[in-house]
Amino acid sequence: MNKKVILVYFLCVSVLFCACGSESKQETKVISISEEEQDSSPVSCNSDFTASNYGVIFPISSQYGGILEYYDFGSEATYPFCSNVNCRHDDDSCDAWFDSMVSGPAIYEGKVYLFTYDKENGEWIFLTMDTDGTNRKTIANLSGSNFSCDSMFFYKAWYADGKVLFVMNCGFWEDGEDFYALSSVNLSSGQLEILGTIDIDCSVLAYEDGVFLLGRGESDEPVMEESEFYEEKGDSADYSEYYSEWYNSQYRNVYYLFDTETGETTDVLFVPGSAGSVEWDYDYLPDDGIFYGTSENVIYGINFAEKTVSKVYQSDNNLSIECAADGNIFFLQLDEDWENVLANSYLNIETGQVIDLDGRISGYGWIYASTDQYFIGDADKGYFCILKEDFYSSSFNQISVMIKH
Repeated sequence: MNKKVILVYFLCVSVLFCACGSESKQETKVISISEEEQDSSPVSCNSDFTASNYGVIFPISSQYGGILEYYDFGSEATYPFCSNVNCRHDDDSCDAWFDSMVSGPAIYEGKVYLFTYDKENGEWIFLTMDTDGTNRKTIANLSGSNFSCDSMFFYKAWYADGKVLFVMNCGFWEDGEDFYALSSVNLSSGQLEILGTIDIDCSVLAYEDGVFLLGRGESDEPVMEESEFYEEKGDSADYSEYYSEWYNSQYRNVYYLFDTETGETTDVLFVPGSAGSVEWDYDYLPDDGIFYGTSENVIYGINFAEKTVSKVYQSDNNLSIECAADGNIFFLQLDEDWENVLANSYLNIETGQVIDLDGRISGYGWIYASTDQYFIGDADKGYFCILKEDFYSSSFNQISVMIKH
């Protein structure tokens, strides 16, 4: 991506920790990352893995602890971030070990950065280390007092311009209304800056330089509950018809920009009715500047630059988007109960052609991220990567499982 702000998107997924060693010690394979790779920016990330064009960083972790590992596309091998010879990688003697959950790991400008939770002190620690696990250093300690709240849950982050921009979900034990804190930490000085706060009901995406794109739902008139509706309209009235009419005439999503430099917000687009409630499974704006989402059996394209909304594709089946990449939108076609997958498809945005793939990855594999050569996702077997040429040819047996669940 040729953007100054490179998105690192996060989904809040937790993988139960399982020991990576055995009773007999294993020889440690020390990771060797090229200078070219160390200088590259992350391509995409969620709370458990970060992908670049060279490999994927991911923790095998839970709230009880785990290790940080790296899958190298070139060697098709997984390595812990540890240089200790004969290390079993299953306790705090390992360089790659962390005592609690790890979120947002990334290699940025030759260093590993990540957030980890300190259970004893109830705070998040943002730290760095070398790619062999040595020279671990705390950059910032983030506690509730920094955000004027009682509890915090890490949400998502972006690395750019010598800083990490991140979103913290802030809450209260008793009185108080939860909120998102948009913040940054300087990677060199450790200085924390709270850029602003937003409503917890908003959706946060990356947009242009130093700007977050946000979405929230609202309506002109509140919807009546069923009991109130029947009391007013009578038992013979149709509540589903009323709700549908209210939804399409009153409900809308409001998309607006949050400027991280000034803290100001600007309304960009109001999207009414069904198109206003699009659901998505990726948290970034694609290179073409158009946000794609589904509402039941329709894929909508929301063009923020032109401030327009259009139907991109309509099906007889329910649709669920996986991601948008390579000029295509990848989606599943499901039955009326949203339970069974009828087709694994992708839409060529330029031509409008829909291609149905022959089956899908075993274990209901779901594509989360895209690099130049690979798709990366999650399935019953574990996190996987697959060459794009194999995916497009439906050669799903060619997947490489990076880590098993």
